[in-house]
Amino acid sequence: MSYFEIYKEMDFEELVENTEFQSWVYTPSSSNNDFWKGFLKKYPEKQAIVDEAKMFLLSGKSYFEQYDKTHEEIQLELTDVFELANKKLPLSLRSKRKVLFNKRNQHLAIAASFAVLFFLGYFFYKSSYEFNKNYTTDYAEWQTVKLPDASVVELNANSTLKLSKDWKDRDTRKVWLEGEAFFDVEKNLTTHSKFQVIVNDLTIEVLGTEFNVQSRGDLTKVFLKEGKIKLLMNNKEEYLYPGDFITYSSKKQTIISRNKVPQESYTSWRTGTLQMNDTVDKIFKEIENIYGVNIELEDESLYNETRKIGIPMKNLDIVIPILEISLDVEIIKDKNKLIVRQNN
Repeated sequence: MSYFEIYKEMDFEELVENTEFQSWVYTPSSSNNDFWKGFLKKYPEKQAIVDEAKMFLLSGKSYFEQYDKTHEEIQLELTDVFELANKKLPLSLRSKRKVLFNKRNQHLAIAASFAVLFFLGYFFYKSSYEFNKNYTTDYAEWQTVKLPDASVVELNANSTLKLSKDWKDRDTRKVWLEGEAFFDVEKNLTTHSKFQVIVNDLTIEVLGTEFNVQSRGDLTKVFLKEGKIKLLMNNKEEYLYPGDFITYSSKKQTIISRNKVPQESYTSWRTGTLQMNDTVDKIFKEIENIYGVNIELEDESLYNETRKIGIPMKNLDIVIPILEISLDVEIIKDKNKLIVRQNN
């Protein structure tokens, strides 16, 4: 059995508990990103369950990280936690809970508490945040979505947008995003309900505004075109105003950069053109995200050079010669790989 096939057989709970899956969700790297891209390409029918397990882990991350408890403090709380688990956990999961908290395995107490809270969270999560809308774009695919409240969302390639089952009936309109999207949010003049975009452990709250969100790996980038938005992160709030662009690190749980930028730099993809003035490393990462390719440089010193490019995004075969001219390189396409060589 291949390594891919092992994960093919896993259900939601098994993925959530799997340490390698958790490592990809919490600390994504080029290697584990490549693995899961390859897995989903081979087994696209697993996309929904992988997305659900990933979103569930991320939703619990901020809860666990806000506490700094000693082993003794956790032990004192475990009694109440397991008592609640007896009442709320499905019968099929109670055997796992008992094994985890066996008195012979006291050193696993912390892991046990996490596992139980995860399953408890899942119990409520499935009842409260079951998704009835799931919009997904493939590599080199773009989609415009009109939400039930007339808000419009433009999804960039390789992105997913989800709405909860009772979205229209909630006091807060919540959507979950993986990837990149531009939001044009309508005010709800009847209920004045808030609109929230949830990415990693960052919540972006708006009333009526236009903004762009890109969330890939550890970093979330937010650009505000019009209106005003509030960022909710790690029990702190931060406000953005038109022209503000921030980069937030879920690993560091803080904003790592903030400045004013022209909107063309971060919303040009909506018109089918990618405009960037950045390092070659970041340019190539964006190309990888959009087209699902792996880019290899024979001379890695090129990564740190800054270049300005403007390329149409619809077709990779058109993008390649433009990149060759803009970056003064030769690009060889080998199936799902682009090999970049500097011209002599």
